[in-house]
Amino acid sequence: MHNIFIMMRWKILEAAENSYSLEDVLSHFKDHSTYGLEEEGILQILRLYKNTLSEEIQRDLDAK
Repeated sequence: MHNIFIMMRWKILEAAENSYSLEDVLSHFKDHSTYGLEEEGILQILRLYKNTLSEEIQRDLDAK
């Protein structure tokens, strides 16, 4: 279970690095539903690493 969490965290952060907005990140995982991630789980991970994200995604997270 721990390895799955690490892999999903990595996938979420990778998507955030390659996205311009929070909606881009969320739509990436909606388009790839095989990951089985819910929006709230994605948001929790992003909030943990908020300071490493782009300013745009940080603002989007603050607004959510």
